Amino acid sequence: MAVKNTFKKYDKSGAYHHQLMTSDPFYIAKIHKALSFVTAGGLVCDVGCGDGVFLKYAKAAGADMVGIDTSEEGIKLAKEFSGCENLHIGFAHELPLENDSTDLIVMIDVINYLEDYSGAIKEAARKLKSGGKLIIMSPIDVDLKEERNSIDDSWQSHVCNSKELETIIAKDMAVSEVSFIKKPVLKFGLSFAINILIRSGIINLLRTLLIRPKSETQTNKDTPITTKTDIQQDIYLKHSFAPDCLIKNHESIEFVIVGTKE
Repeated sequence: MAVKNTFKKYDKSGAYHHQLMTSDPFYIAKIHKALSFVTAGGLVCDVGCGDGVFLKYAKAAGADMVGIDTSEEGIKLAKEFSGCENLHIGFAHELPLENDSTDLIVMIDVINYLEDYSGAIKEAARKLKSGGKLIIMSPIDVDLKEERNSIDDSWQSHVCNSKELETIIAKDMAVSEVSFIKKPVLKFGLSFAINILIRSGIINLLRTLLIRPKSETQTNKDTPITTKTDIQQDIYLKHSFAPDCLIKNHESIEFVIVGTKE
């Protein structure tokens, strides 16, 4: 299906998500969370696959991958960087899958871009086999005005919340998990001081001098990115510089909803 390419960020920034997998604990945590549902030999569809980060790692875990995105350049990069061939330019409400065929469908930071997100969730439910899962991840809050001012071709039109999506998912699937990715909040005054040090370049200089660079494989395998609670399976990010004793609490920045087709 031919789709007008209305999303130009990959034309400008290239396959930047692959770089995030070597440097951004928040992004790494999201991908690792989605990968925890991947099983070898399973059919997995990444809706809004972009430059193919999740495709790459899920394929390495043994999954049979399908990717779909509206960005022509994103699909080209996904093919190059993930090695996957079953990639499509298309829409989330018309997935290139057989009904009752798919083990896992992921939507990572894509739901706010879908005009008919209710229809996309219903379509995912049709394509999933019994016991198959849909994972939706999305920011808790987005300043749409600020984004449109900073990204000239942004077409993020709304901000979905987890309660709304739970209700929609529950019409066709069981909601089997609702959890959150949380960032550390420093004790009073420390955040301001550390931001000053970051902007001055002092912290980056210390990192360069004191921390030995790691390869992508080492970063993903060895760096302790998260811890989880026993009940909600919330993900708590580590602060990149401050020790735990300086952390006041944690603030939710991304929700994770998992629907399971019965």
